Amino acid sequence: MAHGNSITRGVGASDVTTTSYPPVLQGLLNAAQPGLWSVVRKGTDGIDTDQLTPLFASEVQPFKNTGGARNVVVIHEGMNDIRHGATTQEAIDHMLDYCAQARGLGWEVWICTGCPQQFTAPVMSAQAAYNAYVREHWADFGSELVDLAANPALDDPTDTNFYSGDGIHPNDAGYVAIANAVFDVAL
Repeated sequence: MAHGNSITRGVGASDVTTTSYPPVLQGLLNAAQPGLWSVVRKGTDGIDTDQLTPLFASEVQPFKNTGGARNVVVIHEGMNDIRHGATTQEAIDHMLDYCAQARGLGWEVWICTGCPQQFTAPVMSAQAAYNAYVREHWADFGSELVDLAANPALDDPTDTNFYSGDGIHPNDAGYVAIANAVFDVAL
């Protein structure tokens, strides 16, 4: 389950149903391990972690496999919390709450650092602090870290080779970079 904000939904992709990161990830997983993985995308534009947590039961839990297969949620969030006015610590706390709920319901959590985004200096500083905390304490959140913020393809939100030009959302090549980062954790 890919759960999160507009980046999870695929804003900036030429076609969210085929070139955003969840369907690209599905293709990579199918090629490597045919029939073993099924990727579901639940992304909502503008949502933050505090808003996303209460939706877990309705958006993620119905997809839980009770037949013994792994249940993994890949969470990409935190940046909107800060953009909406949360402090770095509040964003961390919101994510810890989300992850605790997911683990409590039997999900394996793969936490992503946030893709760098172009905003005001204070927001970008808070986002960098959030990413640093997640990177250092990822095991408090889940079982795997997908460090998108450290990915050289994604480190400059003004690079239109990987970003759509809005300074926030990746383009098709950026979504391939995200899918590959998650794929590397999966295998």
